[in-house]
Amino acid sequence: PVVVRGPNSNPRVFERLQRIAAESDIPMQVNALGKPASNNGNAIQISRGGVATSIVAIPNRYMHSAVEVISTEDVDVAAELLAKFAQSLSSSDDFTPR
Repeated sequence: PVVVRGPNSNPRVFERLQRIAAESDIPMQVNALGKPASNNGNAIQISRGGVATSIVAIPNRYMHSAVEVISTEDVDVAAELLAKFAQSLSSSDDFTPR
């Protein structure tokens, strides 16, 4: 999967995703984004009191076309990373940026 680093990625969420990927031998790519993403990440991040967000993407080719292509293996690995992230959460977690 591709984990985005930028305005819509909470640094502590990003760090945890990166740590989980390393500990679980999950291959992960990092993509830098210098502006708000063109998805719901920004809206979720600033809703009400704010929500710690990150963007985990599936690498693809020919985006927004009739022949967009992805690897099903990339989907499986991204799902594994997200599941392990969810399993790592506890009520004592604090994602307030340092």
